[in-house]
Order: sequence, then structure tokens, then C-alpha cells
Amino acid sequence: MRGCRRRTRARVRAEFGIETRRAGALVLIGHPAGQPDVPEAEITEALRTFNTHLGRVEVLTYQELLDSAHRALVDPAEPVDAEERRAQDRPCPALFSR
Repeated sequence: MRGCRRRTRARVRAEFGIETRRAGALVLIGHPAGQPDVPEAEITEALRTFNTHLGRVEVLTYQELLDSAHRALVDPAEPVDAEERRAQDRPCPALFSR
């Protein structure tokens, strides 16, 4: 069985350029605006606690992904109004209507 895994791992690395020994995953789930009754800080804390129990799997909300992308792209010397930026990043409310 071990030899089979090695051959498969080598084939995946050769064909796709992916190292499978240390594979990881990123899971995107919803947006805090989809749960207006739950404070965003509670959602963030729950996901932070949940992530500590996962090995090489990270769970983020779309808002966290947008915030991270914004931090990566913005000039650190430029002052940023967080509320204004979050308002621009919020998804269309129609996406969450029932």
C-alpha cells in the first residue's frame, strides 16, 4: 500500500506540480451580513476556535477574505476608514432575502 501512495504522490507532483504530503485547504463560508442577528465578532471568534481543531484546513467568511485582500493591496501609509470600506465590501442584500 505504501508503494502505491508514493507512486500516486509522485504522479500528482509531476502532472500538477502539487506536493500532496502537506496539502491544505481553504473553505469559504457565507458572509456575516447573511446573519444580521449575530454580531460579526461572535462569528469571527467561533471560526477562530473552530480553526484550532482543524489540521491544515482554514475556514474563512467572505468578509475575512475581502479584508485580507484589502490589507494585502492597500498602501500601509494610507489611512483607511474601516466602516466605509466594509460598506463597500458588503454583498447585495437581495442575496440574503428569504
